[in-house]
Amino acid sequence: MKRTLFALALAAVLPMSAQAGELSYSYVQGGYSTTSDGSIDLDGFGLKGSVAFNDSFYGFASYDSGSKNNVDLDQATIGAGWHSSGDTQWFVEASYVNDSVDYGGPSFDEDGYAVAGGVRAAVSDKVELNAKVNYTDVGTFGDGFGAGVGGLFSINDTWGIYASYDYSDRGSFDLDTWAVGVRASF
Repeated sequence: MKRTLFALALAAVLPMSAQAGELSYSYVQGGYSTTSDGSIDLDGFGLKGSVAFNDSFYGFASYDSGSKNNVDLDQATIGAGWHSSGDTQWFVEASYVNDSVDYGGPSFDEDGYAVAGGVRAAVSDKVELNAKVNYTDVGTFGDGFGAGVGGLFSINDTWGIYASYDYSDRGSFDLDTWAVGVRASF
């Protein structure tokens, strides 16, 4: 089901026209997120920043935090990526990942990496869609493939509202993450 959803989203953004708005790789965003592994829902927030180095390369960093009862899950990333040009752009990314989990007593902190590839498309002057696949390996926290889809509605040249869904297979458990928030592009 999740693979079918991702395939349909990817197919939907591929044939976008050249009449769309410009994609920005320089922005900051923040908002609400919820992560579930099927047995517990962690509510929290996410922050992300990205800066374009030139017409093809960019750097990014993010911090996501979720908690419920005595369980806290935090993830920090920093990485770099490359993207093609045009209104529909392919991208690849590599990043360092740090996961921290606290169960109200026992806790662990692991470092690892993630690689991702996908597509971003400006489908109009106000709407952008994206889809990606990724592989993450973070020691005790597990390794595996994932996928994500998202969208951005631009209110004006600076402000926008984003929403996203990410699925991650981390070995013995699966994570579903939904997020919504505000983006400021510059």
